[in-house]
Amino acid sequence: MVGSASPQHIITTFSLALFLEIVTHSFTLPAQARSIHPVRLDPANFQIQSTDFLLAGEWLQADNGKTSENQFSQTEWNNFTPPTGRGVPGRREGAGTRGRCPGGITALIPASTLGRTASEQPTIYYYIPTSLQAVSLKFELLDEQDRTLYEKVLENQDTEAGVIGLDLSEFQDAPSLEVDKNYHWYLTIRCEPDTFDPSGDIVIDGWINRVALSPTQLQQLESQPPSERLNLYASEALWYETVNTLAQLRLSNPDDAVIQQRWAELLNSVGLGNIAPQPLLSSELGKTQQ
Repeated sequence: MVGSASPQHIITTFSLALFLEIVTHSFTLPAQARSIHPVRLDPANFQIQSTDFLLAGEWLQADNGKTSENQFSQTEWNNFTPPTGRGVPGRREGAGTRGRCPGGITALIPASTLGRTASEQPTIYYYIPTSLQAVSLKFELLDEQDRTLYEKVLENQDTEAGVIGLDLSEFQDAPSLEVDKNYHWYLTIRCEPDTFDPSGDIVIDGWINRVALSPTQLQQLESQPPSERLNLYASEALWYETVNTLAQLRLSNPDDAVIQQRWAELLNSVGLGNIAPQPLLSSELGKTQQ
């Protein structure tokens, strides 16, 4: 009969409609997952591979209330590279020396050596594999043209082996980082300060890019406990806030297996998983000497 569809045609049409419905549903993500976080960096200075830093773990959390087991591995910490043609690439691991300084001193930063922050005075974390006595520590902050903006020398410092945080806000004369500016920091450890021989020094360095959060994001952070701020930090690729928040959570909850796992996930995501089991020191090197 003209105009009547055959059974095979009806089945084919129904199958196609069902397929399209499944596909459409599969790609209909929550509003949070569809949002795109814009990159606020100068494209002339940075190489950017992607503009969307939303965690896959956040999509799962929005769908079923569960947190992804590898949420930090989904964040593109290394999408940023230091300014090209200005300064030199950073080095997050210091080489071994012939003096008392051990090899393996490492800055807890991405492999690219550049991390983002929304803080005016972030905390920089680094790892020392052995205890050191009576060492000299020098911190330097430079702009993109290698002009020194700040320098702090701490003499006769003792420290245990482990991960240490250098909180810039603890130094009363430390400058505040400006938004949309790039900074190059250096940390020099002189294990034999009395010899005045720099050949035995350990030097690690990295880059910081300061960005601004929106008023809505700032309000959101104020209303959340530290553990809940991590998703926003990671979605905006704020490396320094993420490290510092997890470090403080580890110190205040040393037996919390979930926090330990998230700390390990973060360091694994930048190739520093071997440092994750190391102790986190509650006292900061230089904190008591301003």
